[in-house]
Amino acid sequence: MTHLPKLDIFTKMARKRLLLLILVFLIIPAWGKLVVLENININLHIKEDATLDIIEEHDYLYDGDFTGGSRTIKLEGLESISDVLVKEGDFEYIPGSLEKFQFQTAAKINGLAIEWTSRRPIDPEYKNTRKKMTIQYKAHGAFRFYGNYDELYWRVLDEARDGMIKKLSVKMYFPTDIDRSKVSASIIYNGQAEVKFIGENILGFSAINVGPSDSFDIKVGIPMGVIERIGFLKIQNMPLYTLFVIPFAVFFVVLFLYLRFEMGYEFFASKKKNTSRPADLMPAVSALIIDEKPDIRQVVATIYDLARRGYIEINKNQNDFEIKLIKFPVNLEEYEVKFLKAMFGDPAKEGNIINASSFKLLFSKYIPDLKEAIDDEAVKLGYFYEDRLPFKRRIYYFGWAISILMLAVCGFFNLKIILFFAPLVLFAGLLGCSLKGKSLVFSSALMMLAIIVLLARALAIGIIEQSLLLVFLISIIISGLIIVAFSGGASKKNMVAPAEKRQWLAYKRFLAGNGSAALEKENLPYSIAFGVVKNEDTERIEKYMLGE
Repeated sequence: MTHLPKLDIFTKMARKRLLLLILVFLIIPAWGKLVVLENININLHIKEDATLDIIEEHDYLYDGDFTGGSRTIKLEGLESISDVLVKEGDFEYIPGSLEKFQFQTAAKINGLAIEWTSRRPIDPEYKNTRKKMTIQYKAHGAFRFYGNYDELYWRVLDEARDGMIKKLSVKMYFPTDIDRSKVSASIIYNGQAEVKFIGENILGFSAINVGPSDSFDIKVGIPMGVIERIGFLKIQNMPLYTLFVIPFAVFFVVLFLYLRFEMGYEFFASKKKNTSRPADLMPAVSALIIDEKPDIRQVVATIYDLARRGYIEINKNQNDFEIKLIKFPVNLEEYEVKFLKAMFGDPAKEGNIINASSFKLLFSKYIPDLKEAIDDEAVKLGYFYEDRLPFKRRIYYFGWAISILMLAVCGFFNLKIILFFAPLVLFAGLLGCSLKGKSLVFSSALMMLAIIVLLARALAIGIIEQSLLLVFLISIIISGLIIVAFSGGASKKNMVAPAEKRQWLAYKRFLAGNGSAALEKENLPYSIAFGVVKNEDTERIEKYMLGE
């Protein structure tokens, strides 16, 4: 019985030794795998375009079966990373895969990962092997601009690392001579670090024994003017087609609206013919729905329509026409009352007779007002939003306002753009003052083409930098010019008028293809308004009205 406690004690000690031995055997393989990032030396070159050319030299100590390494650059606060290179000593790795002596980049949640392979699994393991890996890249959009100074905030290290960095050194090179008294610099780091100028235009940051969980961020403020402020949105190698993404979208939207509400029913309407009028609408207004432009034909058609409805009587007298007021003008539209007052005076009296030849002296001065009255009637009936010409001009000036405003914003970031385009904008403004009708469309389209050519030329010779901001602004400029180009054909119809236009076009086709029907009393005013019928009598009255 006295030996039992000794046996129990021995058994417990044996168990502990056995567990310790097993643990040692488990740990031994891990001791054979070691990677140490001993030193990091970074040269950070600030370029005049506000990009950063960065060269990082990492001194590694490998021991074991490691196949390569990685570097993750946090993209928060950056636009992009480009021109990535990886070297081992003086040997440059090939981009595109993770085969031996190759590297690849991949966007991840925490940033841009640069991964490389320096050893295949079948190759001999590392035995206390030192390697100097160089990672080179260009950073875009790192600077932020505030009033009279520009600020760079840079995260130097990966967030997750193995082991301690014995020595960390960052050298920041400025693009030109700089007033040191106007430079502010600080390090966001929990341990001891140093920042100082180590040359005329070189600012140094350093620390030793940086722990695996320690961050090391630097913040530098420099006076405005050292770098170009446009650089903060610069993206290298941006495809030129991105310049036209927004304009193409605007173009197709405007084209759709133009075809849908302006020309759609002319080109795509069915070819059927209406043998009767779609609605009891005045000839002048029905013609206006189709043409959208008040014309002398509509004035002549109104006279024949008043005769058709029994308010006046037209009798041919040799080379002249005698027009007699039969009924007092009641139950007439406002613009029709204006017609009668223009012909017979105010107040008009039943039985009054005038000759069409007297229009030369009396009626011609009323033509502009009568055309406007026809247009007003169409607006009042709800077929048009408002008078056409002011509507077109508003679209025209809206398009130019957008373009010139965005051009001014571009000039705020880069004065060379204003100097390049100022003569063109001045010429466009002078030209725009005299544009009317179709010349508006032609001249605007020509101006848009000229600006697109100049933009392409400016991009080719480097006057304009390919930046996200400028691409957007220039896209808006071109879009504004597209609106200008279409302003000459801007429809003033509302949503009802296009459907009405389709029906009246079918009626017009019927009259154009049936000469006898076009001359019938009920159809004659519409035939005149549509331009389907134009005989010697209507031409003579038209000339009298125009004062010829």
